[in-house]
Amino acid sequence: WYQRRVRGLIKLDLCKEESIGWEEKNKFPVEPIFVPRPGSTEEDDGVLVAPVLDSTDNSTSLYIWSARNLEVLAIVDTPVTVPSLCTVSGLRGNIKFYSIIIVLFW
Repeated sequence: WYQRRVRGLIKLDLCKEESIGWEEKNKFPVEPIFVPRPGSTEEDDGVLVAPVLDSTDNSTSLYIWSARNLEVLAIVDTPVTVPSLCTVSGLRGNIKFYSIIIVLFW
């Protein structure tokens, strides 16, 4: 069920065996942080926030995505460059999770 090759973010729904992804050419995100909507009751009701390196001009922007569908909600330019690292989010600690966000690079 998972057959994506993405250089960006992938959301895997482990219960439904579905996946969605976000990628832009020459853009490389750092591990996103999940920020829940105040009062939310759904697992993915909130946003993901992460710096994204643009390899074409070595700049970094702060991206904000909908955690539900990985739609880009906002992009904020930053005055510094943040190096990218390959990370896996959601696999730390004693966390019960049904979907995970993965940052992938090839």
